[in-house]
Order: sequence, then structure tokens, then C-alpha cells
Amino acid sequence: LVNLLPHEAYRNTMRIATDLDQALLKVSDDAHELLVHAEEREESERRLKQSLYVQTCEIVGRLLCEVRRIVSESKGIESDGTRELIVGRLCHFLKFRLTSLPTLLDPDASPVKTTSSGMISYMDLESAFSLADDNEDGLISFAEAMDATESAFSGTQFHGSEMLRGTLLLSNTSSKSGEGKEAYVDVTLSELMLLTARGLRHGSGSYSALGMVQKALDDIVTSCFEKWADAALKPSVQKLQEKITEFWRTATSTTDAEWQAVHGGGPAGSNPLDSISGVSPETVGFVMNASFVMNQTTTPADSLSPVPSKDYATALGISQTTVPTLTDTLRWTLLLRSLHSYAKAWGDSLPKLAVAKVNSTAMLQFYLDVTFIKYCFFERNQQGLGPGSESAELPVEGLVAKADSLLSKNCSRATLLSLPGKVAEKHQHVDEVCDLFVSSLFGSRSSSAAMVSPAGELDLGGASSSQPFFYAPLSSTRRFALLPIQTDRTLSDLQIKGAYKKEKEEQERNKESIGGSVMSSGLGFFSSMLKKK
Repeated sequence: LVNLLPHEAYRNTMRIATDLDQALLKVSDDAHELLVHAEEREESERRLKQSLYVQTCEIVGRLLCEVRRIVSESKGIESDGTRELIVGRLCHFLKFRLTSLPTLLDPDASPVKTTSSGMISYMDLESAFSLADDNEDGLISFAEAMDATESAFSGTQFHGSEMLRGTLLLSNTSSKSGEGKEAYVDVTLSELMLLTARGLRHGSGSYSALGMVQKALDDIVTSCFEKWADAALKPSVQKLQEKITEFWRTATSTTDAEWQAVHGGGPAGSNPLDSISGVSPETVGFVMNASFVMNQTTTPADSLSPVPSKDYATALGISQTTVPTLTDTLRWTLLLRSLHSYAKAWGDSLPKLAVAKVNSTAMLQFYLDVTFIKYCFFERNQQGLGPGSESAELPVEGLVAKADSLLSKNCSRATLLSLPGKVAEKHQHVDEVCDLFVSSLFGSRSSSAAMVSPAGELDLGGASSSQPFFYAPLSSTRRFALLPIQTDRTLSDLQIKGAYKKEKEEQERNKESIGGSVMSSGLGFFSSMLKKK
């Protein structure tokens, strides 16, 4: 994953999506040019649109199955997230770059506009799918899909199982044995509704063919990016788990004085938290590693808006008022997965813990660490956690409540009353030190921006003169040190040296030609005299 160049992944996936869109447009244009009869143009064009509608649904349905299967084939194999990241990027571009789909999947071209006899509704197919989905994971095997379509299309002119087999381009040779390609085929509800388009009455909005394509692509993007985030965070999560195990082992085998002698930041004052140097290195390192993953995965082009206008998004069946960029999607996924991973690492260690043996200073350190994560992701974070995260149940809330409960049993009332101010002070200190490194993940701090005027003047509040103490540099979005683009300097140097060498040779040739012309013109008379002799 670390060897994947984000700008190359952007370029290649964009090219695949663009080429596919051009191919679909060419098929549509060629069909209208070759297959529309001049004598019965209106009827011929109507039938052609219906045929293109059904065939596009089936083609896109097969494409979605194959793209999703690329990622699902890595089940049971430890993945580094490269495949998931590339497939997620590709589906993100397919969602916004297939401009031919609104024309090919026009609801007015649906077969239901001509006749709906013998066709089933969305609810009929959804009911059959729900019965076949025993584990309720939104995915059914090929055999289950055959049974579901056969029961859904029973009593109609369509044979559901044969229609599904023909749409997926599967043979009948191994239908009974369960071997062959169909043994590895599974489908989602959205994909099944596209594959059975010739016998299904598509609705409007999210129930239209275009809406189902968008939903299927959204599901693949979400699944791929979640797997990528888990794989990218795995080394730091493993390191965190090791440190947590060591933390609790030390906390249960030492006294407060021994703990402060090893981990303390100085002599203890009136508040026990004064003896703690700050947030633990493993917690700070986990947050910074997540930010580094964000930096090395994204490229500046990912921050461009995927749609040029609201009308463009509406034509593609996208109903969101604000369409997030690819950078936003990657950031939200990384934030949520890192938040869940951190909470799970601490939460898994608590049931095995002998709480009565833990010294109070270690308990304060535990509380300081988990509240720092809550501060970073909910207060320091300027980017949010993505749509729908407000109503989601986040495990860090329960972890903080557990730490608060344990702390209240081991600390005095005076310590608990002075705790919020001391904790906030230590959180602020770490935030100021790490601000440059975590700003790509959490955004720029609003507090620091408020101190600097638009002209760049920094007001320290203590100067008596009207002149500012000094001029701070203006805020800039160009941070060349943090740009994730990697370049091959060796190749660039060779190209520069080659160009310089050619330029130098050309200059030397020009000098020789100029000198020769001067000699020939200035000494031409004497040379002619010598020749006469």
C-alpha cells in the first residue's frame, strides 16, 4: 500500500471510467444510426430504446457483480488494502463519470411504459430476496438467487432462474453440481434488480434503474474504503494493543509512587494529575499514524468537486444537496474506522482487568488518553464524521463513561472537581504540538486562526503600542512538505541533464559555424590569391 502512488491511481481509474462511458455512448450512437428504420422511425426508435434500456441494466449489473467480486475474492487472505483502495476509487468515478447512463436508462424507455403485464414489482423481488438472505448480510449466493427469482417470477411469462443464468452468461453444464463459475457468484438486491430488468417494473428515484446503479456503487465504495482503512491502520492498532497490555500489566503490579517514578512528568503537586507528563505516546502515535495514512493516500486532485453543477448531479440520479469529494469520503472513513479501532483495543482489555489492583495514577492516565481521543474526533475535528454519523452509536462514548466510572471509585472528590480543567490543559498542549501533522485529518484549528488578522498581524494582547509585535505569515493551503505526490527524482535529473547536454552541443556547433563564416568572408581575397599561384 505504501508503494501505491495516489496520483497514478487517480489517473488510471479516471481513464477506465471515461473509456467505459465513451464505449457506452458509442454503442448507443451506432445503434441509433444503424438500427432505426426510416419508414417506421418512431416505432423503431421506441423499441430500440427499450432494448438498450434492458441491455444496459444487464451489462451494468454484471459489471457491478464482477467489480465487487474482485474485492470479495480476498476473503481469508490478509490484504494490505491496495486492491480495496483501487476498486473504491474506480467505483467513485463510475458513480460520477458515466454520463451516458441518464440517456440509456431513461425511465421513459423502460419496457413498463409499453406493457406491464407479466412483470413483477420491486416489493415482490425484495420479499423473495429477504427470504433467501438467511444471515441478513445483504448478499445471497447464485443458488439462492436462482430460487429467489424463480419464486418471484412464478405465474408470469418469465422463467426467473433461466433469465438470471442467461444475464450472467453462465452455462447449464454445472447447474446441478454447483461447480464452475456460478459457485463463486453472489449478488446483492440492487444487482439482482438490474439483472432481472426485462421482467421487473422499475420505479422512480432510488427505485429506478439509475438509482439502483448509484446505490450499488455507493455500497461498493463504502465497503472498499472500510476494508482499506482497517488494513492501513492494522500495524498501528497492533502496536496499540501491545502497549495497552503492557500498560495494564504495569498498572496492576506497581504502586502510585512506583508508577510516578517511571511514567511521571515531575513531582506531584496538589493534584495527582500533575504527576502525569501528558497523553501517552501510544495514543498520540495512533492519531498521527492515521493522519500519515491520509497524507500518503490522497492527491490534491481528490479535493476537486466530482460534479460541476447541481443539475449534473440530479441528471445522474444523485439526490444529495452537497456532494462530498473523494478526499472527504476517505477522511470520514478513516476517522470512523480509527475511532472504532481505538475504542475496541481498550474495550477488549477491560473485561480481563483486575480493577481493584490498578493504582489511581494509572487510572488517571487511562482517563486522560480516552478523553483525548474524544477531544480530537469530536471537538478538534473540523471536518465532521460524515453523513449519518450524528445518529450512529460510537463506542468511544461508552469507553469514556467506563473510564469516568472507574475514576470516580479511585479518586477523591477534590481531584474529580479539578480534573476537567487539568485534562483540558494537557489536551491543548498536545494539540498545539501536533497541530501541523494532524491538520490534514482534523482540519485547521479555529483558535489559532482567530489570533491572526487578515493582514497577518499577530496580537499578543500585551503590547502597549499600536504596532503589532511581529507579522505572522498568511495562512496558505499550499503545504509542499505535506503533499502526498511522490516524484521520481532520478528520472527528472536524467531528463534535465540530457536537455542541458543537447543545448550545449548545439551552442558549440553554432559557434563553429559562425567562426567558419567569418574566416571565409574575411580572408576570402587572400585565399583566392593563393589558389591562383
